[in-house]
Amino acid sequence: VVLQDHQTLEEGEVICNDLLKKFGIEK
Repeated sequence: VVLQDHQTLEEGEVICNDLLKKFGIEK
């Protein structure tokens, strides 16, 4: 996942967590 310059680390984590949920992986 490539984060845009305007995206914050927090938003990036939300995206990563969402992707993990889609793959059925719980953090």
